[in-house]
Amino acid sequence: MDSLEKINETRVNGMKYLIMIVTALMLVACSESAEDEMINNDTEESDSVSFRNVDVKTDDNQVHLTGQVSAAEGEFYYTAEQGEEKLIEENHVEVEEGTHGWSEFSLEITLPDGTAEKEEAPVVTLYGKNKTGKVINPNYVPIDLNMKKEAS
Repeated sequence: MDSLEKINETRVNGMKYLIMIVTALMLVACSESAEDEMINNDTEESDSVSFRNVDVKTDDNQVHLTGQVSAAEGEFYYTAEQGEEKLIEENHVEVEEGTHGWSEFSLEITLPDGTAEKEEAPVVTLYGKNKTGKVINPNYVPIDLNMKKEAS
């Protein structure tokens, strides 16, 4: 019986070591993914852009868009579309950092003739780009060109 007890004890000790090794490997793997996640979060934060207090005024096909932007890279972009049709190609706007990271911006956009007669409202999209050029944090601003005409 002594030899059976020794065999069982050896098996139990072997299992203990195996469990300890597997646990250690899992802890190492988890800590590396947490580190990668922290690096990804830092990258996303440095690529952020936010808009607030956006105001739209229209005068026929002229759109006056003002507001505040917080852009980590000091820049943002905008386009204008109506349905599937691109009215204004991508434009780049550079801003200087203002109070508490917010900068004032003002855009003067001229929409093509006939835009007001179409069924769908034009939409100006304000957004940033990350380091790879991918659009981030798009903000869609619908433009009501008929509002002034209806109020008259």
